[in-house]
Amino acid sequence: MIIFFIIIFMVSLNLFNIPCLCFLSYDFIYFFVIDISPFYDERINSGSLLKFD
Repeated sequence: MIIFFIIIFMVSLNLFNIPCLCFLSYDFIYFFVIDISPFYDERINSGSLLKFD
């Protein structure tokens, strides 16, 4: 079941051209939830989702 969500998650990253490094982030669940959010594009443009600390 978890693997299924990971596959869907990775596909969604590819669709939105997000670097795979985001998948290694501690808040990858946050990315997945935002993916279906109407504010997704706005947050990506503001750079608030990209954390490469």
